[in-house]
This record gives sequence, structure tokens and C-alpha cells, in this order.
Amino acid sequence: RDILQTVDAIVFPGQSEPATPFPADPTPTELVRSASRYTNVWNLVGLPACVVPSGFSADGLPVSIQIVGRPFDDGTVLRIARAYERATPWHTRRPDPAGWTVPA
Repeated sequence: RDILQTVDAIVFPGQSEPATPFPADPTPTELVRSASRYTNVWNLVGLPACVVPSGFSADGLPVSIQIVGRPFDDGTVLRIARAYERATPWHTRRPDPAGWTVPA
């Protein structure tokens, strides 16, 4: 929290790796594990965070960033996220699923 005394927010990766297709019938554990690796810590320490699309991997899979802010400063986090979306096209693009393989 000390660094947030000198900056409005911190930007981190949204995930440890690009998004992957879900299995055909995912278990709740598979869904949570894939979606929360880098995001659940902010809930534990009470800091607001927002994840936004930030591009695609070399394989064409989505990647993201997350913006983390000061306690109870959700508005600043959301304004930064919106400014990033307005400045970049990533939120308007969709991956091409033609080359995806769905895990068994």
C-alpha cells in the first residue's frame, strides 16, 4: 500500500498466461483457477482492481492487464480502465477461434 501513496494506481498482468479455451464441461474449480490466479489477492488485501483486454498472444489468445488502486478508490480505477479502453482497440477485437483446440 505504500507505493499507492505516490501513484494513483498500479498496472499488473491480468493473468499469468494468455487465456485458454475452457474444457467442454469445466468444473467450478477449473473455472476459478483459470480466472483468479493474479486477481484474487486484491480482494484479500482490500484494494479495488479492474481487468481489461490488452492484446493477443503470438498464438492469437487474449491477454489482459489489471489496474489496482487505493482502498475505496474504485472510481479512479474505473476511470483509468475506461481511459485505457478509449485509447486502445483491444476491447473491440475478438480472437479467431479457428485455430483453438479445446482441452479434453
